[in-house]
Amino acid sequence: MAVVDGFQHWVYENPDLARDTARCDEHWASLHRLFLPHLDWSGVEETLGLCWRLQDHILLSPFYYIEYGIAQLGAIQIWVNSLAEPAAALRAYRSALALGNTAALPELFRAAGTKFAFDVETLREATALIERTINELQTG
Repeated sequence: MAVVDGFQHWVYENPDLARDTARCDEHWASLHRLFLPHLDWSGVEETLGLCWRLQDHILLSPFYYIEYGIAQLGAIQIWVNSLAEPAAALRAYRSALALGNTAALPELFRAAGTKFAFDVETLREATALIERTINELQTG
């Protein structure tokens, strides 16, 4: 998600550079190496830069991928709430779902007992829970 979002930002901020597919290939590869350094492209390095061409969302639904991040952050906050008060978290989540398409996203987050925020503290809390859970699962 970070690679796609970063790439789209670059494309829209640099339309003249983005007209050159070779530059797009280079930028995609640099973002991929930045955000996914653990992936080994040895032997197929020349294909790394081409992968943006397989992401049809980039051209057909700009910034669609960021919605995945928004949804994941909301889900993690609901998870946090469920660890503290399971019944209350479920009630709040159901209240948000009941609003359906009648409320804006920040209102839906509020109804679910979560924050529609991308600040350092919100992300730090979400990351801490994920890391803690992974560590617990690995240590058994």
